[in-house]
Amino acid sequence: MRIRTRHLLGALAITAATALCATACSSSQAATSSSSDSGDPLAAAKEFYQGKTITFIVGNAAGSGPATAMSLLKGPMEKYLGATINMTFSSAAPIVSEDQVGTAPPDGLTIGELSLGGALLAVYSGAGTPSFDLTQASFMGAVVQVPDLLVACANSPIKTLDDLASGKYPVSMVSQKLGQNGLVANYLLNIFDVQNPTWNFYSNTADQTTGCARGDGNLNVGNAVNSTDAAGTNMTPGITPLMVLGSVEGFPSENALKDVPTLEEWAAENPPKTAKGKQALELLQAMFTENSPSWVVFGPPGMDDGYRQFIADAMRSAMADPEVKEKFIAATTPTQYVTPEDVKASITAQLGDNTDVIKAFLP
Repeated sequence: MRIRTRHLLGALAITAATALCATACSSSQAATSSSSDSGDPLAAAKEFYQGKTITFIVGNAAGSGPATAMSLLKGPMEKYLGATINMTFSSAAPIVSEDQVGTAPPDGLTIGELSLGGALLAVYSGAGTPSFDLTQASFMGAVVQVPDLLVACANSPIKTLDDLASGKYPVSMVSQKLGQNGLVANYLLNIFDVQNPTWNFYSNTADQTTGCARGDGNLNVGNAVNSTDAAGTNMTPGITPLMVLGSVEGFPSENALKDVPTLEEWAAENPPKTAKGKQALELLQAMFTENSPSWVVFGPPGMDDGYRQFIADAMRSAMADPEVKEKFIAATTPTQYVTPEDVKASITAQLGDNTDVIKAFLP
C-alpha cells in the first residue's frame, strides 16, 4: 500500500531540490577549501570529532517515539564519530528545545531532534514560531513519516467511509488544536465535504486516544501506532480503522490493516466534489509520500558542511545497522533514512507560497 507522489507541492519540492543542489554544491566547495589543509572536509570532520562531546537535545520526553528512535541511534553514532553524545530529553513543548539547537553556536557540537510536523504547524499558525529559519538549518537526515490512521471511535454511528461520505451522521472529531493531527483531520473533513463538524480538543496524544476509546467523539485521526496495542498488531478496543494515510508496509500493524483502504485508493474511486476538497486532498497527499521526513536530526544554521555531512553519514550508518533496524521495528518506528537533501526540499516546499493556503485549513 504505497502512496504515489501526486500532489500540489510536487513542483515546488522539485524546484527546491534543484535550488538546494546548486546551493549544496557551492557550500561544499567552500567547505572543501576551508575545512582542512588537505581540502577534504570529511577528513577534517573526522579529526575534529575524535574525543569530543556532542550535546544532542531531544525535544520530547524519554519514552516517546522520537526520543526512543534517537536513543537507539546514539551508540552506533558515537562509534562512527569517535565522539561522546550527551543526549538530553524534555517534556516541555518541543519548540523550546528546538530553539535551543537552532540558535546555538554553529560550532558542530550542538545538534538535536526536530519534530517536523509540529514545527511546520507552529509556522503556519504563528503560535510559537521557531526563532530560526527552518529552511536554513543544518540537516543530517530524518526518519520517514509514520503513517496516520483515520478511525471511528467507540459507539460511533459512523462505521465505514461510505457512512462518512453519506453526510447522514453529524461528525464530532477528537483531535488536538495545535497538533499536526488537527490539520490532517481538517483536510479529511474537507475531502469528505463534512458540514458543521464539532471538535473535541485534547492537549496530548494519550488523552486524545483515550477520549476516542471512551466515545467522546465519533472520529479520530493520528499516528497509526496510537490506535493499536503496544505491539502495534491489534486495534485498541472500541476503535475501528477506516482509512490509512501513508504506507504500513513493514509495520507490525501491516496485517491488521491490510484490508483498510488507503487515501489513494479511496480518492481514486471517490474524488472530492468541491474545489476546497480537491485542494485538501493534494495537500494531504504531500504529507504522506514515500520519503516525507518526520523526526529530523539537525544543527543550527551555518555549521561547517564537512561536520554536518560527517554526522549525516553517522546517522545513515546507524539506521542501516541490522540490530538498530530490528529495534526500530519493535518500537513501531520506520527504518527508512531520509536524506538531508530530501528534508530541506520538503521543508522549502511546504513553507513556500502555500503557507497561507495551508493556514486556511487549520482547525
